[in-house]
Amino acid sequence: LYYENEGYRYDADLVVVMFTVNDVTDNSIHLWERSYHWNPQRVAPKPYFTVEGESLVLNNFPYSNVVQPGGRGFAAAHNWLYVHLYTYRLLVDLVQTQLPLLQAEWETRLGIPPAEQLSWTTEPGDSVAIAFGLDSPQLYVYSQDYSDEYVEAWELTGLLVERLQGDVEGNGARLVVVSNTSAYATHPEEYAATLAGDPRTSALTWDWNRPGERMGEIAGESGIPFLDLQPVFTAQAPSAGPLHIPDDGHWTPEAHQLVADSLFEWLMESCLVPCGNDQ
Repeated sequence: LYYENEGYRYDADLVVVMFTVNDVTDNSIHLWERSYHWNPQRVAPKPYFTVEGESLVLNNFPYSNVVQPGGRGFAAAHNWLYVHLYTYRLLVDLVQTQLPLLQAEWETRLGIPPAEQLSWTTEPGDSVAIAFGLDSPQLYVYSQDYSDEYVEAWELTGLLVERLQGDVEGNGARLVVVSNTSAYATHPEEYAATLAGDPRTSALTWDWNRPGERMGEIAGESGIPFLDLQPVFTAQAPSAGPLHIPDDGHWTPEAHQLVADSLFEWLMESCLVPCGNDQ
């Protein structure tokens, strides 16, 4: 949607899309709601696509942030404030996302097992453990056995890539896809004990390279040039210094430099930018 409404204005010759594992779950409105503790009775705060048959259907666009009507007293006041006062909306959303994290941290420090910790919702899998990642929908994109939910999320993601490719090529440009990395895949040994010791994850089999490989298949089917950065990180991790910020997962300065060098080398070797006699 960004490219269709704004990005095309830059008139780029090459459009580089960074694929991240949470794109799969964020594309699915149901997995997105679970990831961010969003009440499904409220309008999602973003446009989103669904699949009907083999076609994409765009929902909530142009975006409307109107909450569900109704309610008396505090409920009515809350709805009005949430729609009209951005500071109030920010505070509500902050409390919804951060309070479970803080509560879970203190219960863990007190020695309360995860299974006995206070759950903030009643849906399966939507517990406070999402804040730690063990129940996070994003984590299960790495599972070897996908539920129907994840199969559908990948189908939706593939259709979105095809749509973007059509938009980009329709403007005379070329699309390439680069797959992001994760701390799970770069340092799996650091997470093995946690996953093996928790009943929610101990019986599952993990494939930390699977998201990148699956996106590579999607790109290959459409003839889109593709670079998976995870093998680069895995190979360089022992000597390149810390590549992921602890307890955060985003790239360190060393990782950013590694990505810049790897991307530049790949673009040049693939002649996706002027190379050789074309320079």
